[in-house]
Amino acid sequence: MPNSIPTDPARKGDRVPDTLLDRYQTARTVYRDHRGTCTTCTDASRCPAGQRLFQSFAALQDAYLTRQRSQRP
Repeated sequence: MPNSIPTDPARKGDRVPDTLLDRYQTARTVYRDHRGTCTTCTDASRCPAGQRLFQSFAALQDAYLTRQRSQRP
């Protein structure tokens, strides 16, 4: 699956993200790449694959920002 975040360390050539920031940035890149090639996705609606990728990106972004806020004094 070309538009997925690598999660299997046994897959040759894939870099497994090791931090929340890495996973967040990877999800953003994968979604952006999908949006660049998908003729169905728009700002207002997404194809099923685009929706899944966007939800993954949004969830990781929320988790990252929540963690950043919790680490501030």
